[in-house]
Amino acid sequence: MCQSDFPAYRGQMEYVCLHCGQRYPGDSLLYTCPSCGGVFLLENTKFDELKQRSGAEWREIFDRRASTRSTALRGIFRYYELLAPLLDEEDIVYLGEGLTPIVEAAPALRDRVGVPFAYKNDGQNPSASFKDRGMACAFSYLKWLCRRHQWDEVLTVCASTGDTSAAAALYASYVGAPLKSVVLLPHGKVTPQQLSQPLGSGATVLELPGVFDDCMKVVEHLAENYRVALLNSKNSWRILGQESYAYEVAQWYGWDVSGLCIFVPIGNAGNITAVMSGFLKMLELGIITSLPRVFGVQSEHADPVYSYYAARWKIPRVAARDRHPQRGPGRHDRQPGLLPARAAPGREVHRKGRRKGLPGGAGDRTADHGRHDRGQPPRPHRLHPGRRMPGRSGQRPCAGPGGR
Repeated sequence: MCQSDFPAYRGQMEYVCLHCGQRYPGDSLLYTCPSCGGVFLLENTKFDELKQRSGAEWREIFDRRASTRSTALRGIFRYYELLAPLLDEEDIVYLGEGLTPIVEAAPALRDRVGVPFAYKNDGQNPSASFKDRGMACAFSYLKWLCRRHQWDEVLTVCASTGDTSAAAALYASYVGAPLKSVVLLPHGKVTPQQLSQPLGSGATVLELPGVFDDCMKVVEHLAENYRVALLNSKNSWRILGQESYAYEVAQWYGWDVSGLCIFVPIGNAGNITAVMSGFLKMLELGIITSLPRVFGVQSEHADPVYSYYAARWKIPRVAARDRHPQRGPGRHDRQPGLLPARAAPGREVHRKGRRKGLPGGAGDRTADHGRHDRGQPPRPHRLHPGRRMPGRSGQRPCAGPGGR
């Protein structure tokens, strides 16, 4: 496969507000709905044209691209038609992101857990974060947008104390003009180590009084009033790029995810939204024939999604010290080896048999995002060491992509 094999198909992307349903053309910098302030996801209004090919044909196309020498198709855009099919080949930014390895757990850890599982090591992305997936898509879109509108300067801005700023600064540095990178940080609340990556990539780093939320308000004001590209997770092109995680997992497992459980840190729910959206697209095209079970994991010290659904299902809260009286006060009650990856290495991918239970990391909250019946909210679960999750018959599935 050579560069002449770049896809001829072009879609039409629109912003769709998750709150009021308003739609806006995808050729402008938008982050929140002008009508109601809701957040956007992106939709390809020509998606149904992709159904002219069978699921088997799509699997063959993506498998064939695994050996491509085309730079534009070597990373997340191996799945071009499912991501941002308005871009031309010259727009695509590739720094080696995506296609990260799925590494089987060590035998000792596998024996302790009781079932085989693996980690997808997104720490091997260029800036050591899964956020490079989204940045590759966002910056490819910015190149397309600048060329389309003949813009001579665009400021890329994010509020971040870690991964987002590192990834944004790296990709802005690589693309160069007309893009310039600025990172806003709360004064006195970041370490030299956190500053090293954006500074090393040549970003302008500004410290503002206050906390992270104050920096975010400044970024949002700039994005709403000036030609500024916001690169935090409100950027729906970033969410689109992070769908590539789902495509890679499905391809690695031979396009059969029927017996797969995937554990994803929720954070602000952007990544888990992307992961589930990717699986739903593949299901609609027949690339996969069933959905995996996707679990969102939150720390019990920062668990707004869990708390929301726990209140709906009237699940009583239990303090960690009450759940594990054999452990002394102040002891961390997570089982080693089952921590969901955050800034460091990737998310846990867990292969299980249909009849086998699933142990989990203690002290985390999870919301089950496996989906069968629309209209049913996800049922939250609390995971403890030594306990097994109930089978599918005891679960209430999620309605909607990623449970945003």
